[in-house]
Parts: sequence; C-alpha cells; structure tokens
Amino acid sequence: MNSKLILLNLIFLILITSISFSQTTELDRLNLDFEITEGGNALGWPEFDNSNYIRGIDTLIAFNGKNSGYIESKKDSKKFGALAYYIPADFIGKKIKLTGYMKTENVSSDGYAGLWLRVDPGVAFYNMSDRQIKGTNDWQKYEFELNYSTGIAEAIVVGGLLSGKGKIWIDDLKVTIDGKELKGVDRIIEFTPEVKLSAIKQIQVNKNDLDISSEEKLDESLTPLIETLGDKKIVAIGEDTHGTSEYYKLRETITKRLVTEKGFNVVVLESPYDDIESLVENIKKEEISNLMRKHLFSIYQTEEMKSFLDWYKNDSISSKVAFKGMDDSVWVLHELLKNKLSVNQDNEIKKLVEKLNDEATLSVRKFNRKYKKSGKRAGNENELKAFAYQTAIDLEKSLDSKSLLTKELKEYLFNIKNTYVNYYNIVNKKALKSRDEIMADRIAYLAKDPDSKLIVWAHNAHISNTVNVDGEIGEMGENLKYEFGDNYHSVGMSSLKGSYSYIEERFINGDHDYDDELLQSEISFQPPESWEALFNEADEDSYYLETKNFKNKGVFIDLRLLGYSKETEKDYYKLPLLNMFDSIFFIEKTNATMPLMD
Repeated sequence: MNSKLILLNLIFLILITSISFSQTTELDRLNLDFEITEGGNALGWPEFDNSNYIRGIDTLIAFNGKNSGYIESKKDSKKFGALAYYIPADFIGKKIKLTGYMKTENVSSDGYAGLWLRVDPGVAFYNMSDRQIKGTNDWQKYEFELNYSTGIAEAIVVGGLLSGKGKIWIDDLKVTIDGKELKGVDRIIEFTPEVKLSAIKQIQVNKNDLDISSEEKLDESLTPLIETLGDKKIVAIGEDTHGTSEYYKLRETITKRLVTEKGFNVVVLESPYDDIESLVENIKKEEISNLMRKHLFSIYQTEEMKSFLDWYKNDSISSKVAFKGMDDSVWVLHELLKNKLSVNQDNEIKKLVEKLNDEATLSVRKFNRKYKKSGKRAGNENELKAFAYQTAIDLEKSLDSKSLLTKELKEYLFNIKNTYVNYYNIVNKKALKSRDEIMADRIAYLAKDPDSKLIVWAHNAHISNTVNVDGEIGEMGENLKYEFGDNYHSVGMSSLKGSYSYIEERFINGDHDYDDELLQSEISFQPPESWEALFNEADEDSYYLETKNFKNKGVFIDLRLLGYSKETEKDYYKLPLLNMFDSIFFIEKTNATMPLMD
C-alpha cells in the first residue's frame, strides 16, 4: 500500500492518541509495552474499535510481561489497520530509533506487517513496507533509525501496522534518540524570564574578557583559549557572516598561535580545493593580490585575507604548514593532476589521465565521438561525470600497482573522487552526499594523517556540532564531531550589530569568474529576543566562553546565520547555540571587511 496514503489515514488516530497521552505525560510512564491499562485499554494508545480492523490488547500472548497489542483483520477489512502512540517531540538530538518485537499470523500475500515511526511535521516516516513481512512468523526483533530534527519536530508517533488480511502482535517498543532512552535525552527549554536570567548569570561566570584594542592585549586575552585548543586534532573557527572584519583578525591571531605554539600544520578554508592548490603553487611566483582575484571567492578578496596570506607565504611558515581548500573542485583539479603526472611515461597511466581530462572537460557528444571505438558511451552529462569518478579509481589502482602512488597524488585522486561522487550516485540510484558531507570527508581525510593538526576556517553553519536546519546546516561539523569526538572543537563567532560585506551573486561557486563587487551594509533585522541580544546582556563589549559548563542547553532562540549575501529576516533561525559550539566569541559591534586594494 502507498505509504503516503497510510500517512494521511493515520491523522485521525493521532488526534485520538494525543488526547489519551495527555493523561500521562511523564516519560517514566511511557506505555510502549502495553502493561499499563485503564478501562480495558492500554493507556496512551487509541481506543480500540471494530470499524475496519479489530485492535486490542492480548492478555495471553506477549513477548514480555503480561500484555501485547494486536491488530486483526475481518472478512470485510480493507486497506490497513494501525496501532498508534503519541509522544511530544521536545527532545534534542540527531537520530531517532524505534526498536520492537512483532509476531505475525497468516498475513496475506497482498499485504504486509510492520512497525512504524513518524516524526511530525513531515520530518521523517517509515513503516517497513519495503521489508514485505508476510505469512506466519514468531516473535522477532525489528529496528530502524531515522533523522530527527530538533526544533522542527513537534510529535513522535509509533506503533504497528497490518495491511491486508491476517493478524499481528507488537510488544516492547522502545524509542531512543542518539542511542539514549528518552528519559536521558536533553529537552527543549522554554525561554522564560527565569531561564533568561539564569543564562545571563552563567555567561557572566564563564566568560573570558577579550581585549581587542591592540595585538599584544588580544594575544594576552586569548592565552587560556590557546591552552584549551592546543591538544585538539581539529579546531574549526566559524563566523556568522563571511564579511566581518573582526572574525578574520581573530582567526588569523588564533591560527598563528596554534601554528607557532601548538604544532598545528594544516589550515583548511571553505573554498574550492583546486583553487587553493593553484594559489599555493604560485604564491612565491606571483603577486598575492592577483592570485586572490583568480583563486578566491569574491567575498574573500579582502585586506584581512591578504594579511593572512602575506604571513603564510613566508618560507618558515609555508614550508611546514599546508593550506588547503575543502569545497567543490570542478574547475582545474584534473589539469593539476595532469601536470603532476606529465613526466610519467607509462602508457596505461597516460591514457587514464587523458581519459579523465576528457571526461572532465568534453561535451557528451565530443566524448562519444572520440571514444566511439572503445564502446564507452555516455548517455548524458551525469553518466559522463560518473565515468570520471570510475576513471579516478582506475588511475589510483594503476599508480599503486606500479609503486607510483605518492601521498600528494593520492590526495588529489581522493578529491577528484569526491568531486564526482554524486554523479556516480545519480547514475547508480544511490543517496546523494550533501555539500557538508563532502566537506567533512575532505577534512577527515587530512585529519587521518597521524602527524596532522588542522585549523578549519568556515561559516558557523558548517562547523556546528549538530544538524539544525533542513538536515544539512551543521552536517559537516556533526560528522566530524562524531568521528573525532573531543578532538574536534568548534569555535563560533557572533556579534550584535555593525556592518558587513556581501556580494549579490546567488551561487558563489556557479562559475570560475570571481569578479563580484564587494558591497557593504548594516545589520538591520536583528530580533529583540536572540542569542546576540542575550550575549549583550553580559555587560562586556567583547569576550569568549566555553559551553561545556552551561546548564539549560536546550534553549532555542534566534541566531544569525548570514553567509555571503545581503541580510534578510530569513537569516535568523531558532537554534540551541549552546549545543552547537564548544567555544563562542561575542563582539557587540563589528565592521565590514575591507575590499582588496589594487
């Protein structure tokens, strides 16, 4: 049966269960095992009726305890019968899992049995229809995991489902979020005056004052943070706009100290991998301003970024610190690889390099004409780029077999595969990787070198420890936090007011001409109830703090996440900032970056 039809037909059941659940909202009285009864019904479940399917509690057959829930068809049963249990969704987490036991009897071949889970409104839904459980089966354990969107989710509904004829029993259901039982999961906290006052007091206790009046005083005030960050594997430093001058100055200062004092040796920028490779390759040969205009997004073509690159090009730094990009690499990466292998005379490798270059640059028609005799034909652009993914794999294997696969070539080929993996996924009907996932993969690849210590420069939205918006914002940081744990440390940056730089280009990586004009504007949509306004209550213009000691991390209020565009009201999201970052900088008033001078 169509899962969307089931979704619509269950609305009535949810309305009933929400009334029933209101009688017992305490999590320690969750009745997912049917053991708590009232008036012959299982408490928290809908009243069982005889209108289409028979539903009830069975006091003789159970997996565990005394009772189970059952659904049984009648002669005239049509469509499906379901049991449903409602749980308010005020939990904080990333993944939700349903585990339970089910027994079936004579489920018809045109139907199926399953457990089901839905997170409303429209967050996630699954009913095991693809597993096609039919016939007679003794008690078996089933489980599945779905995405859970904190702040968007309003209700969790779980239960059992019978489509077609037969009978099923369900028992011992269990819902967990991020592996924790619901009683142990942090909850969303209403932003009451009392909660606000408590948060302000905690900020005042935990903050470290930041003196930005001079480089010397800034260095001195950052010392406690440098000590905290020194033993991490990855330090990700964010920004709530790409066009704020103070953020770049802070990142540069922190980066210099982590490099010179704590042995960090890789800096990764939210920018195309191949462009940064080209910039670094030519940093001693060409004027930095020219390189920046050719290889950096327009939003980065600033005096603040030039200050960092002027420091980086020094032999004593560039010889021991790698500067890398982590974003899409569709422009010249194949050419860079070709240049690296130009001296290689092996015929097989030369052919693979040429083929990869053709797959990256030729049209479908020209490629098919050139490779007509090989029998390799691309039906469309996706198939052609999927060829590039496979050719990169073949080239890596060939180089490895001939003992020619250097560390540098392996990294290039990894990034080429990452560039074309989604074309391969489209052609092979696999799940697509988000931009955040791909950036996380590239950072993780560098971090897996046992000798590397990374500093990442990216937007707050990417470095966040948790996914918070549309299942993607924060996915990069969340993946890295999951893989590296406490060795990944995210540093958010925030301000209340001031100016910022922006560009009008809608897609910053839509082409390879980084010639957009850098414009400036003032912050003007700041909500009165926001994290920025809350931080401003601490009676200090500039400070930073660590979030590990904070209580009430489930507070959701507005937070600015403005990228490279002009600010709108849509750039503010209700988010749990204290869960998003390990450290947070706040500067009351900030200024726009300065455009690169000629």
